[in-house]
Amino acid sequence: MRTPGSHNDTYASTAHRMFFENLVKGVAPEECHTNDGHNTDAICALTMVVPIILKYSDEPKDVLYKKAIDMINVTRRTKALDNYAMALTDIMVDVLNGKDLRETIELYG
Repeated sequence: MRTPGSHNDTYASTAHRMFFENLVKGVAPEECHTNDGHNTDAICALTMVVPIILKYSDEPKDVLYKKAIDMINVTRRTKALDNYAMALTDIMVDVLNGKDLRETIELYG
């Protein structure tokens, strides 16, 4: 990702482009997350949370929420997605524990 022309990805989200731009500039990886005030607060961040929810679904909710939010903040500096990450966590944990998906989603409608 840091070598020009080394990949033929047709799309990378703004948060990822900004992260790698900072990385190429020599910013430490743990400080590369940023926010443009527009595109980084996007729903695509929630896709990164799914594996975290699956791995830690047996953890207490507060621990799981923190892990999910920390995952989002690897590539973007935001608080705008926290409530969505927690809702997705609740929905997925409920479904993983046998609750009906449709009924669970209706609770958040």
